[in-house]
Amino acid sequence: MNVNQPSPVNPTNKLTAAVAGTFAWNISRVVVTNLWPEYGDIDLWAAALPVFVWAFGYVVKDAANV
Repeated sequence: MNVNQPSPVNPTNKLTAAVAGTFAWNISRVVVTNLWPEYGDIDLWAAALPVFVWAFGYVVKDAANV
């Protein structure tokens, strides 16, 4: 049996989704902070980021590496 590990050149779909989720999260944080400053609490955004990234990566299907 041959196992192919992901490399930086060919990352997994979940890793790509996590990076895209972080980008989307930061863009939305900037927009919300500028339009509605009362919701721009940095502690709230920092605490919710891991949950958002996990949820974003959870819904993305990944191919088996076997």
